[in-house]
Amino acid sequence: GLRFMTKFGAIAAKWKGKVSDFHDFKYDVEEVLGKSQIKKRIDPYNPLTAMTLLTLDIELQDVAQALIQSGEASSEELTKITGKSEYITRMKLEKLLELGHVGRTQDDDDFIYFVR
Repeated sequence: GLRFMTKFGAIAAKWKGKVSDFHDFKYDVEEVLGKSQIKKRIDPYNPLTAMTLLTLDIELQDVAQALIQSGEASSEELTKITGKSEYITRMKLEKLLELGHVGRTQDDDDFIYFVR
């Protein structure tokens, strides 16, 4: 908390929902946790298909559908497709990840979400 507020307090006070404003904080987290504790790849255990799309909460369907069509994409790419804020898109992707419908891998500077 203190490290975050020291580094990003001024940005947080004026924040308008753009997650990438805090991108550099991931390096602080890696330093504190140790890079080896951050999983590089999480595979889906309940893969997202057209059938599961129909059973999803309606709030998740736009991002899920965009990801099915793309196969894999970053939250930034899906934000452009859906027209939602990056924060909302990332929250939906993390919920889909938690449900096991999508996977995630880490690219150099971003997470890439995938369905296959």
